[in-house]
Amino acid sequence: MHLRNGFDLGTYTQILSNVSHGSIPPFNTLKGMVAWGDHAHFAFALFAPLFWIVPSPLTVLVIQALVITTSAWALFAIAQDRLKSYLFSFTVLLSYLLFFGVQYALDGDFHANVLTAAALAWSFYAFHFKKWRLFWVVFGIGLLTREDAAVFY
Repeated sequence: MHLRNGFDLGTYTQILSNVSHGSIPPFNTLKGMVAWGDHAHFAFALFAPLFWIVPSPLTVLVIQALVITTSAWALFAIAQDRLKSYLFSFTVLLSYLLFFGVQYALDGDFHANVLTAAALAWSFYAFHFKKWRLFWVVFGIGLLTREDAAVFY
């Protein structure tokens, strides 16, 4: 199978492999530095058990695809509650998933900002439906996705 991927997939696969084997902070041999010194993607510690079970670059891509596609449900639920129309809510869902930024992010490489976007979508969901425990859990996870995620919150 041929995947059109770039440097980031190799970098993040190595980070996830190192974290899953207990190397914290993970060293990135591709960049020659501690991985979390460049970008702080501490959420990878949450995904390490999955990589331990299935040690493959495809695991990183599947995690990314599942995270972004499941976050579409959160936006659909908000739209359904506010608009009271299945058609318009479904249009919001499709607009999110077919947006060129989302499509580009999922096009064969890994992008950590996808994790932040998904966390924000679930934060909006929890805030809208006043599910405060979920909000604070997702808020915490969202802060772990990137070093600059707090700016978006």
